Amino acid sequence: MYGELIPLTSPEKWRQALAGLQHSFAHTWENSYAMNLTTGNDTFLYVYESERAKVVCPISERDYKGFKDIVTPYGFSGFTGRGEDDKFQQNWKNFAREKNYVCGYIGLNPVIDAQSYLDAADISTSNTLYVFHLKNSLIELFNNLSQNRKRQLKNFDFAQKNFVIDKARLTEFFLANYFDFFAQKEADFMTGFSVETLKFLLGLEQVLMIGYEENGEVKAVSVFSHTPYVADYLYNISVEEGRAYAVPLIWYAVHYFKSKQVSFLNLGGGVQPGDSIAQFKMRFGPDVYPLNAAKQVYNVETYAKLCIEKGLDPQDRQSYFPLYRKN
Repeated sequence: MYGELIPLTSPEKWRQALAGLQHSFAHTWENSYAMNLTTGNDTFLYVYESERAKVVCPISERDYKGFKDIVTPYGFSGFTGRGEDDKFQQNWKNFAREKNYVCGYIGLNPVIDAQSYLDAADISTSNTLYVFHLKNSLIELFNNLSQNRKRQLKNFDFAQKNFVIDKARLTEFFLANYFDFFAQKEADFMTGFSVETLKFLLGLEQVLMIGYEENGEVKAVSVFSHTPYVADYLYNISVEEGRAYAVPLIWYAVHYFKSKQVSFLNLGGGVQPGDSIAQFKMRFGPDVYPLNAAKQVYNVETYAKLCIEKGLDPQDRQSYFPLYRKN
């Protein structure tokens, strides 16, 4: 048996399959359901079990000219599990071929070691991620900050008086400003989420919202998802006069997740390596990880045909993948 797919219609079975495994929010039923509210793609948790190992990975099926390929839903997920099985990677690819998938783009989580579940030749690096190791002491984490960050946090204790954790207020502010905020930044990839997706995410227990107010008005909000193992920085939304508060809001999250004994806080990366967003995150002095993904072709003949139809080289795995979907 090469594995099974748990559908979104079986949330409890999905949760049971993840129980006891290191996983991020992006592995959860809740994240996959939220993304499905935008994409409409059939989404599953792939589960493989043998005497030696258990491996899981969320996947979404996408149609293209009558063919199907797969992708991990938005977020940092990929393969995770326990134990090692040297037959797993071949069994996974056999499973994908049995399902008639042309190819798969499997995004990987930076702090979950899935190397034994992957063929090194399939792995590609596209960006850099910045991650707090929360097992370090607060003193160590503070000492790693840039001088500018230390200056910005000089009045952190005073700033906490203006922090807001009322989800109803913060959700109202977030939804009222989300689309304009990212449109102004020309971040089209962030404006593709539906209101239904955002509302569902913000209402979850696994999602923390922290805001900053002045004179009774919310000026900024930061949003984080979390599991007992890893937290992820999802969004920061602010009006013009609230931009300076992203730093204390992140530092509050560091304190919060340390208190919950979460091991990592993944800040993510920039849109492009070294851009202003990346530099903003670098100044927190976090550890640096590669943003990796597995680019896998299961049906070589069909993949080549679809690429050649668009005048593209099917051997090119370094750029957009799958290449035939490139606009």
